[in-house]
Amino acid sequence: MTDSKITCPTCGEEISIDEVFTSQIEIRVKKEFESKQKIKEQEFIAKEMELRKREQDVDKNKKAVDILVAEKVASQINQEKVGLWKKAQVEADKKKIAEVKILEEQLKQKDLKLTEAQDKELAIRKEKNRLEEEKKEFELEKLRQLDDERKKISEEAAKKATEEKQFIISQLEKKLTDVTKAKDELARKLEQGSQQTQGEVSELELEDVLKVEFPQDEIIPVPKGIKGADIIQKVCDRVGRFCGQIIWESKKTKAWSEGWIKKLKDDQRSIKAELAVIVSAVLPDDVKSFAFRDGVWICDVKIAVALATALRINLEAVARERAIYWTSWEYRKLRRISLTFRNTSQRFFTSRICR
Repeated sequence: MTDSKITCPTCGEEISIDEVFTSQIEIRVKKEFESKQKIKEQEFIAKEMELRKREQDVDKNKKAVDILVAEKVASQINQEKVGLWKKAQVEADKKKIAEVKILEEQLKQKDLKLTEAQDKELAIRKEKNRLEEEKKEFELEKLRQLDDERKKISEEAAKKATEEKQFIISQLEKKLTDVTKAKDELARKLEQGSQQTQGEVSELELEDVLKVEFPQDEIIPVPKGIKGADIIQKVCDRVGRFCGQIIWESKKTKAWSEGWIKKLKDDQRSIKAELAVIVSAVLPDDVKSFAFRDGVWICDVKIAVALATALRINLEAVARERAIYWTSWEYRKLRRISLTFRNTSQRFFTSRICR
C-alpha cells in the first residue's frame, strides 16, 4: 500500500492518513479495554473483599485452608485477568483489521476513480490535439484555395486591364491622328494664305467648338459679369458616367499676363475642377503652341481641340480605373470567397465543439 498523505490547511504540514486512522483505532480500543478492565478489577476487588470476609469467619480454625484457598483464588484471578486481556486483545485486533480493510477498500476506490479521471483527461487532450490539427489542415487548405483564386482573379484582372488600356490607347492614337491631320490641314490652309479660313478660326467661339467636338459632355458657359472662368466642361464617358471637370479661360488680348494663371487656379479650387486651361491668342515668349505651367495648361486657339481631347481621355481613363477597382466583378468574387471561407470555418469548428 502507498502511504496516502494530506496537507493541513492551517499549518501546511503533511499528515499520513494511515497513521491517523491507526492511532484513532488504537486509542478507541485502548479506552474500551481499560473500561472493561476497570470493571473486571472492581469485580475482582469485590470478590476479594468477600473472600476476605469468609477468611475472617474461618480464620481461627482453618488458616491453612484459607491460605490455600486464597492462593487458588489469586491464581484463578490472575488466570482470568490474563484470559480477559487476551480476549480483549483479540477483539481489538479484529476491529483494527476490519477498519484497516475498510480503509484499504476506500483507498482502492479512490485509486480507481483517480485512474478513470486521468484516462478521461488523456482522452480529452488527445481529442483536443486532433481537433487543433484538423483545424490547421482545414485553414491551410482554404488558404491555398484562396491563394489560387486570388491568383486567377489577378491574372484575369490584369488581362482585362491590359485589354482596356490597349483599347484606350488605340482610341487616343486615332484621335491624335485625326487631330494631327486636322492641324496639318489647317496649317496648310494658313500657309496658303486663305483669308477666309483664318477668319473662321479666329471668329470661332470656344464654347461652340467644345459643344460640337464633345456632344456627350455638358458645356456650361459662365455668364458675363460673374467672377470665374469662362466655360466649365463636365466630362462624361460613353455610358454617361461623370469623369471630372475642365475649366476654360479664353483670352483675346494683344499681351500676355502671368496673373491669369493664379486667377484661374483660384477658380479651379473654388469649383473643385480636375483641370484648368487658358486659350489665348497671345502666348508667353517661351511657349510656342502649348505648355503646362504652375498646374495650368496654356495653349493657342489652333490646338485647343487637340488638347481638350487628350485631357478628356486622361479623365476617362482615371475614372475607369477607379470604377474597375471598386466595382469590378473580380473584387466582388474575392469578397464572396472570403465570406464563404469564414462562414465555412465557423460552421466546421462549431460542429466540432458541439460534437
